[in-house]
Amino acid sequence: MEVYDQLMSLKRNTADLEDQNRELKEKLRFRSEDFDFKNPFWYEKRYPDRPLCPKCRSKQVAAPVGAPYDNGSGVFRRCLTCDTPLEEGPSRRSGTGSYQDDGGPSGWMGR
Repeated sequence: MEVYDQLMSLKRNTADLEDQNRELKEKLRFRSEDFDFKNPFWYEKRYPDRPLCPKCRSKQVAAPVGAPYDNGSGVFRRCLTCDTPLEEGPSRRSGTGSYQDDGGPSGWMGR
């Protein structure tokens, strides 16, 4: 019975160590050389055309952002995980005053 108790204890310890190992590997993944920062987004080197949300990345989540949209005051992208709007740059709209639907939250679908 004593040997059986020790065996069960060792199995629990092994499972705990495997969980800790998995967590540490996940933390290392975000500190490695696999990511580049190009203001204002992070990019995974494997997918250089897929920007990642900096807010989510700080929580160690590799969350992509949506397509850019121009709301007149700037070009934004919205995180697909936390729904945070992130400014990419200045507005590209011309000052003609004509209506342009950008498909973003201020477009006709967002009204």
